[in-house]
Amino acid sequence: MKTIRKFIKKYRFNSILFGYFMRFFFIIFLIFGIIIIFVYNTSKENVLDDICIDSQYKSKLTKQISDNVFKEIEYISANIFVSRDFNLYMKNEESMIYIEALNGEISSMLSSYAAVSKYINSIYVYSVKNDFVCASSGGNNLKKFTDNTWYKHYDGMTEEIDIFPRYINNSYPFVITYMRKIKNLGAIIINIDLDKFNETIRSLAGNSAKIMIVTDDNEILYSTENDDMNTMVENGYLSDILLFKNGKGKITRYDKNTYAGSNMDSEYYDWKYITIINTKYMSERFSDIRYYIFLIFIAFLLVGFIISFLYGIVSSNVIFSLVDMIDNNDKINFGNLKENEIKYLSTRIINIMENNETLRNKLSEQFEKCDMYKMNALQQSINPHFINNTLSCINYDLVYKLGEEDGSVKSIVLLTRLIGYCYKEGFTVSTLSREVEFLKIYTELLKMRYGDFNFEINIKKEFYNLRLPRLFLQPFIENSVYYGIEERGVDGLIGLSCEREGEDIVIRIYDNGTGMTEEAIKNIYKSIEDEYFSGHSIGIRNSYCRLQLLYNKNTSIKIESDEKSYTEIVIKISDENNELICPL
Repeated sequence: MKTIRKFIKKYRFNSILFGYFMRFFFIIFLIFGIIIIFVYNTSKENVLDDICIDSQYKSKLTKQISDNVFKEIEYISANIFVSRDFNLYMKNEESMIYIEALNGEISSMLSSYAAVSKYINSIYVYSVKNDFVCASSGGNNLKKFTDNTWYKHYDGMTEEIDIFPRYINNSYPFVITYMRKIKNLGAIIINIDLDKFNETIRSLAGNSAKIMIVTDDNEILYSTENDDMNTMVENGYLSDILLFKNGKGKITRYDKNTYAGSNMDSEYYDWKYITIINTKYMSERFSDIRYYIFLIFIAFLLVGFIISFLYGIVSSNVIFSLVDMIDNNDKINFGNLKENEIKYLSTRIINIMENNETLRNKLSEQFEKCDMYKMNALQQSINPHFINNTLSCINYDLVYKLGEEDGSVKSIVLLTRLIGYCYKEGFTVSTLSREVEFLKIYTELLKMRYGDFNFEINIKKEFYNLRLPRLFLQPFIENSVYYGIEERGVDGLIGLSCEREGEDIVIRIYDNGTGMTEEAIKNIYKSIEDEYFSGHSIGIRNSYCRLQLLYNKNTSIKIESDEKSYTEIVIKISDENNELICPL
């Protein structure tokens, strides 16, 4: 621990211990953070799934109760329709005399439907023939009947049965009216008291859920609460809940609120039973989850801190031991260097440090040799300039004494231009057009020595910018002159062509000289493949090797010859992507 305190005090935040600690702590923090986020999201999703399941359960219970209530009411209306007193009331002109009997029969029926009768507010029987309404409180003409707002639905009915919400006489209480229309006779109207119906449904929903009965046209037939959510449903804002697969719970978001909901289709009617729960009512459960997650996260951080600190100490101990042994190398026992890895490593470092002076001396010697090579290179660059300048002086003297048309003057001019091209600084790669210009000068000099011969050039303008190593073609032309057409004189021909064959650019150097033997051709091939520059055909090997370096060995060379007839050298450069020739 003393060593650790010493290094922390000395290096502080630059200490390896601190670096190891921070890196490992960051990794643990990242891993724990991801785990915590995953656990929180999973817990949140589980809570939301529980809410969805709860909404499904409430929708299912609401469906069972409501479908039973409306089906029982349908049975009541059917029994009224087939009763004797109903038919007498509807078909006789004196309807009033049957009101008491009809009400008695209806009361008797309701006693048989005790489970649903508690929800019934009132029952009306309307006779078209007499324009009269029978109610439990008596009867009256339709126009004088106090509750006649249902009539506008009756007047517009196209189906036998219509169920709709309304206020009785446009005032409290609020009811759901079940109306059975009897063709040309009238209607049976049964009003369901929503206060009593709501008590039953509210006992299922609790304080967190809102239960609604919504028609296929998004018209709310019933709602446990009359609030903004009714408007949202009517306007289709909660269509996610209205339209998803029947019976399945779903989470949807609207106006910064999250809702869990489910719907179930009625078994008998064209509407859905919808349960919607605003998850803000579950905030207490979410708060508990966040609290426990926070505690777990803090615990993880503490554990991570301790683990990271221990890891930093274990990882840094090796470095601390190594530094301590190097600082105290005079105390190291060199008797057995391999008894301990740290001792061995520190000893090797000390030896390297002690040999540092030897390495420095060797480097100094190498730098001195490098300076010598530079001096030689500079000296070599002076020699061509010296020769070129000397030739220029000789040329001026000969022009003065012999005139510009003298052969000696012309040969010196050509030689001066030739040397200028050969030793021109700043480029090692030339173009085919420059090489051709050089060869024209070179062949003119050769003609002065070996007599006249023909130099034929067949190159299209599109190949002028083909990149080639400088002085690439010279050895091949020289070979054609010395070993080919020297004996033929004026009948000699050397040709140079360039063309494209498929994906290759092909350069041909040919002559009509004495040709080459098979053994000579094999020697050239062997020279090209030789690792070292030795033997014959050094110039050809040099040129071809430089071409391979320029084009990453995407080249080939082929020599065809017939003794005393011709020689042709074919060089191919692969140009699969048409990238070797720059535009003019």
